[in-house]
Amino acid sequence: MKPFAFRLIKHQPLKASILSQIQKLNIQAGSVISGVGCLLDVKIRLANESQSVELKGPLEILTLSGTITPEHLHLLLYISC
Repeated sequence: MKPFAFRLIKHQPLKASILSQIQKLNIQAGSVISGVGCLLDVKIRLANESQSVELKGPLEILTLSGTITPEHLHLLLYISC
């Protein structure tokens, strides 16, 4: 296992920024162990739901974790308003 750490650019979409880093670093499968920071707003899909929920910020990321591949992210996000 090889660890990577990177900083995401302010005002960039979280999911797209993570996918970009995965592709740039040629990561084929991995885990997000930790993530913290701020979001201006967020659109999330709650567990066992088909529709998304939008929240306006500023919001604080308390925990970010999940699994990643170049085609898919499964992220668990805990935020505070």
